Amino acid sequence: MDIILETIRADWDSFLKLAPRIVYGILVFFALTVLGRILSAAVLRVLRESNVPPINHLFFSRVIKWVFVLLGVSAALVVMGFEGMGASVLAGGGMTAVVLGFAFKGILENFLAGFSLLMDHTFRVGDLIESSGHQGKVESISLRHTHIRAADGRDIFIPSFQIFSNPLVNYTKDGYRRFAFTMGLDYRDDIGKARDLLEKTVRKSGLVLEAPSVGVIIKELSANFVTLQVHYWIDTHKKQPVASVPTALMNLCREAILEAGYTVSSEVTTAVTLGSPDSLDVTVRQTTES
Repeated sequence: MDIILETIRADWDSFLKLAPRIVYGILVFFALTVLGRILSAAVLRVLRESNVPPINHLFFSRVIKWVFVLLGVSAALVVMGFEGMGASVLAGGGMTAVVLGFAFKGILENFLAGFSLLMDHTFRVGDLIESSGHQGKVESISLRHTHIRAADGRDIFIPSFQIFSNPLVNYTKDGYRRFAFTMGLDYRDDIGKARDLLEKTVRKSGLVLEAPSVGVIIKELSANFVTLQVHYWIDTHKKQPVASVPTALMNLCREAILEAGYTVSSEVTTAVTLGSPDSLDVTVRQTTES
């Protein structure tokens, strides 16, 4: 009986010595858990103001919470005096992460690339982009891929890692885009006045920006005509359809040029007979060698 009482008394003394550590460990666990929830809520607010699709908000929130839960368990075990168990928890989590990283390398790369694209704001829904030879309007952005719609109506899904690791062209980042078209005039026309007329016509159309200004240059002196190039800038953020602007401007310039009496030339070759010389009499004599 005395042995039993001594054992109980010894265990009770051990418990009293360990009790403060247990309390501190529980406090550390709850502190880290609460901190994880606070950070999770803060990240959630940031994500709601970003381009990250709502379907991914809960995923990021839960990842942050569980990371802090894991840290809380490990820290609590260390505080209680179970350093070996705390280290094992972290080591086990680390090994699991390494194994999963090798097993799902491509998926993780795509996931991280998608997260980076969403955070960098390189492009937004509605922008016209080109990547890896594919061009189109951005319809949606997710962690796995970016959905663009080509001009011919094709729906293209480009993996996030492919966009992240290759050059990306954003044609509508600031809304300004430069267009140009050419027109051929006869060599006998006054090219200087024609340039002024084309510039004035485009500028007064109301379809282009005043700055950067409209420009008309001589692009080429071909065999049959002088090639003029008209370049201008438009704001793609306006409601006007971008594709209709070049056609409208070319039609306005054509009408202005023809109305002013200029000749719009094309690649035409004309054979002209300059004269008809009289026929010549030719006499052929045959000689015999003696």
